[in-house]
Amino acid sequence: VVRLVIPEDACRYHAINDDACTYNAELRAYLQSWFDACEDVMILDNETARGMHTLIPGANLLTLYDNIQYFREQGVIGYQHTGYDFSSTEMDALRNYLMSRLMWDEDMTREEYLATMDEFLEAYYGAGWTYIRQYIDKIYNTEDIDHSIHKWNVNVIARTSTKSSPFVLECIERWN
Repeated sequence: VVRLVIPEDACRYHAINDDACTYNAELRAYLQSWFDACEDVMILDNETARGMHTLIPGANLLTLYDNIQYFREQGVIGYQHTGYDFSSTEMDALRNYLMSRLMWDEDMTREEYLATMDEFLEAYYGAGWTYIRQYIDKIYNTEDIDHSIHKWNVNVIARTSTKSSPFVLECIERWN
């Protein structure tokens, strides 16, 4: 059994099988070489530890489903996701709950995945959960992101150098 570690420079905003992301194209080629050479591959995704050293909000909550499906399609026999860490990345409780549900129910559909996210948000945040979901949909939207920025780049969450940008103001409005 070969245990592969997802490299630190993997893009966290795009799914691994997103052809538009050059960072993940390299990752896919690297992974494919191991999938071709080995019968049994396990994945170690040390995302929480990575999040402690970057200011990205962690893996994209909207692409976690795609990544797990990708690993499943490749015949990965095991997946280890780093655990919950209060000092780590944004939305850790939600992210780890979603990962657990995906690993529990490998036949979960995308619609079920999104419904699971909504159920968690409502239980965790109460009446204001819809605003948190709007924030997630806004911050994790990949349409205008080439790839996630790593290594202490403070502009990644804002996608801008100014805290008064329309993007940042809209995200702050969701939280307010």
